[in-house]
Amino acid sequence: MDEKQKPEEQAPDVLHFLTPDDSMLSLSLAYGVPINALRKTNNVYADNLLQGRRTVLIPGEYYKGGVSLSPRPVEGEEEEIKKQKVRRWMVGCKVSEYDVALLYLQQANWNLEAAIEAYKDDEKWEKEHPMETKQKIRNGKAVKNVGMRRFVGSAT
Repeated sequence: MDEKQKPEEQAPDVLHFLTPDDSMLSLSLAYGVPINALRKTNNVYADNLLQGRRTVLIPGEYYKGGVSLSPRPVEGEEEEIKKQKVRRWMVGCKVSEYDVALLYLQQANWNLEAAIEAYKDDEKWEKEHPMETKQKIRNGKAVKNVGMRRFVGSAT
């Protein structure tokens, strides 16, 4: 294949940490990315929704610099990405337990789509295989046979 025919590799998306002064226009100008591309990548279709976020992704398709122009938070970029994935998993699966989200994401090697799919598969399995109770009900009350002996007949 000729060098001229090789498709240009897309640069990775860059995480930008928002400040109170950031707007879609200022980010667009700073990174040289069209506003519509920023909105689509981050699912933010109104400028006032931007300040409800801590970070935005700058699409690598347009920004080839590969380096964020924002100051880094104390935790670091990698930790912030992980926290963002945990929040997205919790919303996507409608689960509020942080530990459960961490478990699924760690098992999926922090692949958000794979973690959500694994959770949905588990939910489906649980619905198809409900736990069977081993209790008998008499007179509206559960009767447990564990540790109990039933004597039938009389002793002679």
